[in-house]
Amino acid sequence: MNNMMMWITLACDALLVFACAVTPFVTRKTELFGVSLPSSEIGRRELSVLRRAYLRVTLLAGAALLVLNFALFLVFSSEMTQVRIYLVLIFVYIAAEFLIYLVFHKTMVAFKAAQPWRAQGAAAGSAGEEGAEPVLVVDTEPPAREVVHPAWLWLYAAIGGGTLLYLWYIWPALPDRIPTNMDTSGVIVDFIDKGPGAFFTMMIAQWIIIAAFVLVYIMIPVSKRQIDAARPRESREQGRRFRYMMSACMVFGGAALAAMVGILPVAMAQSDGGLAFAIAPLVLTMAVVVVMLFVMFRTGQGGSKLKVGTEQHAPHKRMENTDDDRYWKLGVIYFNPNDPALFVEKRFGIGWTWNMGRPAGWLLLAAIVAVVVISLAAAFSAA
Repeated sequence: MNNMMMWITLACDALLVFACAVTPFVTRKTELFGVSLPSSEIGRRELSVLRRAYLRVTLLAGAALLVLNFALFLVFSSEMTQVRIYLVLIFVYIAAEFLIYLVFHKTMVAFKAAQPWRAQGAAAGSAGEEGAEPVLVVDTEPPAREVVHPAWLWLYAAIGGGTLLYLWYIWPALPDRIPTNMDTSGVIVDFIDKGPGAFFTMMIAQWIIIAAFVLVYIMIPVSKRQIDAARPRESREQGRRFRYMMSACMVFGGAALAAMVGILPVAMAQSDGGLAFAIAPLVLTMAVVVVMLFVMFRTGQGGSKLKVGTEQHAPHKRMENTDDDRYWKLGVIYFNPNDPALFVEKRFGIGWTWNMGRPAGWLLLAAIVAVVVISLAAAFSAA
């Protein structure tokens, strides 16, 4: 692997480490390590200590990843060996991050269990005293500017259709053996015989990306709106702005990736390779990820970091969210057969997750996996 590719790869690793390390700082303050908290308790010093501890441990694990990857590139000269060991290191790092999360999740569960919040709130509420009454706030208003205008989806049609038509136009002039893969130095290492299978192989990655990002766009406005009972109007507006900004990120970020994935194999088929073909995808992908990370860090999960005004509360009563921790397995897997929502906001991280308690969720997940597996099988058989 040449030096430029090595540094770009290490920069991608650093982005991964950064995204993992700041996760507790971008999730809702009423949810920490997959455990819900009353709004009245989110300023506790113990919680800040836990966030900073997670940051330190994650950065330490990330530093180890970067050092090991740097050593990998220096010690092994074989590119295939570098790639294999690199993939193993990334897998080990992700597994280690999950184990670190589980330790902090368990710590939060024990911390919450030792607090008298629910008992005191219930006692105060039943006595008619000023206290925190747990309630479930449901947003029944129709969506309004929740996502960017659907007309922007025609951008995907233009990209996909344009790539398809251009490939169809140049197809007769392409060589009988079409390059499909290259190493990190830009040297072509794999070819496929020209034919319908090759045509399909060159387009399938773009189609999958377009389908995935369109699905995310459709999912955003129908996902469950999470409303904070302590400040319902403010949190609703935060959520609306969050969904709008995320939809914009997904539409334009997905369009950039789809264009790159579609153009790259077509351009490679017309050339003898080159370092630019190896570097450009990583640089563009990294740029899209940086923009998305910036927006996510700016908004916070559900828009919790956005300033939208001050909520006016009634002085005689304070509302708190209902405790639904029992539906969150390990704080990251949502399983609630009684909830009609198919998509809900993550408790740890930015974005949405499935309701695994809904059969439709399993069917949709199985359909996506099936499409990916069938597409990959078709591509390999064509090769």
